[in-house]
Amino acid sequence: MIAVDGKVVRGSRTRAAAAIQLLAAMDHHGVVLAQRQVADKSNEMTLLVMLGRSGGG
Repeated sequence: MIAVDGKVVRGSRTRAAAAIQLLAAMDHHGVVLAQRQVADKSNEMTLLVMLGRSGGG
């Protein structure tokens, strides 16, 4: 089983840039299998499909 979770990186927002958003895939032990930055105003589901196709690497 793989869990997927999105997070906003705390303290990453500046006056000139939006906060960094990450999407991570983890196994049931909490080991991160893949992690990618989500582009501003994009769909996390599209990134999830891309992670699956690329194997996360």
